Amino acid sequence: MSTKISDFASPTTPAMRLLLLVASILVLIIGLPLCLAPGRTDLLFSWTVNPPMTAAFLGSGYLSAFVIEFSSAREASWERARISVPAVLVFTTMTLIATLLHLDKFHFGSQFPAITRFVTYVWLVVYAFVPVIMAVLLLLQVRQVRQVRQVRQVGKDRARIAPMPAWSRTIYILQGLVLLLIGAALFFFPGLMKDMTWPWALSALTARAIGAWCLGNGVLFVHIAWERDYWRVKNALLALFIYAILLLVSFGRLAGDVSASGTSILDQTDPTLWTYLAFVVSILIMTGHGWMRTRGMRPRT
Repeated sequence: MSTKISDFASPTTPAMRLLLLVASILVLIIGLPLCLAPGRTDLLFSWTVNPPMTAAFLGSGYLSAFVIEFSSAREASWERARISVPAVLVFTTMTLIATLLHLDKFHFGSQFPAITRFVTYVWLVVYAFVPVIMAVLLLLQVRQVRQVRQVRQVGKDRARIAPMPAWSRTIYILQGLVLLLIGAALFFFPGLMKDMTWPWALSALTARAIGAWCLGNGVLFVHIAWERDYWRVKNALLALFIYAILLLVSFGRLAGDVSASGTSILDQTDPTLWTYLAFVVSILIMTGHGWMRTRGMRPRT
């Protein structure tokens, strides 16, 4: 039997689905040049990102965001679409703040090529409006869910299809807390914490940009654990699985890069380097395991 929007206790509003679709296209446009040409951010991005490893890290985040936002935009059920919204809202809000704090680093001036200035102004418009629009649509979505449930006399979500065991939820929570702590350290204290928490050199702006990603993903991991159902968070698990793969690929591509002074951007004796890689592998394992648990499953109607 096919499942219609009317079958769900919590349907996703058309406006929310449209916003997620538009947002997915925007992050794809941002992420592709960062991943494919991390050394050309002077031309193809809103600010010059060095070293290219940082650009590839940011690009990996944007491409994984495309996966979760695009797949969530296709979900008629709010039970499955909502996993993307809090994390995206946190990330876009923090990125807007970082942008406003470092406007002098952005490519707004007439000395930059027209395409570069265009990309920069698009960036500013996107981050000025998306967090506000998403917050408003989230409030409207929650109100609609309450109204629909009241009319249908349904008090809660459907039963979980693929419940998470306690050990899995615990690991997701721990991963989320680690990301939230690192994200907060990089975002709020970039000058003090960037050398203590990250395996390669960061500026204050790139520290805050990476911090915003860590905060958004930290919220996402905690949200995954809160849902307690692999089926409801399948889109997030796939996105994070792809994210970990992209991070490892970009690391393999760019690990041999050298800085302007001729020294390697990575110190293989630095414990934070191996901690970083181990954490990325843990994301790969946990999200891959969770996503595999949902293969072949279908919602009960």
